[in-house]
Amino acid sequence: MLTHLSNLIGYQVLDENGNKLGIASDYIVNTCETYIIYILMDPAPSLNVAPGNRVVIPFEAVTINSGVLDAQNKTIQLRLSPEQFAGAPTLPAGKQLIPSDWEAAVRAFWKQSVRIAVLTTSCGTSGGPVYKDAYATQLLGVKLYDGRNNLLGSVQEAILEPESGQISFYIVKPATGDGLVMVPLGYTNIPQNALAPGATLRLVLLADPASFTSAPRITSVNQADDFTQQGKMRQYWNK
Repeated sequence: MLTHLSNLIGYQVLDENGNKLGIASDYIVNTCETYIIYILMDPAPSLNVAPGNRVVIPFEAVTINSGVLDAQNKTIQLRLSPEQFAGAPTLPAGKQLIPSDWEAAVRAFWKQSVRIAVLTTSCGTSGGPVYKDAYATQLLGVKLYDGRNNLLGSVQEAILEPESGQISFYIVKPATGDGLVMVPLGYTNIPQNALAPGATLRLVLLADPASFTSAPRITSVNQADDFTQQGKMRQYWNK
């Protein structure tokens, strides 16, 4: 299902002719803008990329450049040829995302062949650039705390709008009680110290903890795909 972030990990990435370019092993998510910004692709040997490096591809190569996400075949087809990957930017596996000094080269390279909009790893804040970026694989399983550092639960899934790359909700398994809670990404924050080298990533709820403990529960991740259910949960958190 395309709406589940975890399901997109492991998709084959194909060129414009349907030939394999690599595997989408992870994604870079701007958690305050709530969008997937980049695909991280383990390259096929034919691309001649140095071992241990992953090719960085703007997710907009899919969303605004007529790429195709195919849930049945678990593929991402790009309107690009293998030749357009010659010299493509890469990141070593496990690379710290902050500082984001790697991003300018990524955008400069891909602007030659795909349309790229204004979304970057920087959050749109008035006080200067803020970076709250994480790998998708880090967010799946991350712990959610309240403002007093009390554990509320752990993220089981994230619900995605594949047409835009926006992530709408975290699906959180509460530390106590049954069911799952849908938490909008905009009601969470990654503390800056949780992004330091060697630190453990964590989320903090930007709301009264009672809003979480009293939130309506769902019994399965698939229930969160329902637009009516999503609307109800937005109304709940916005009240």
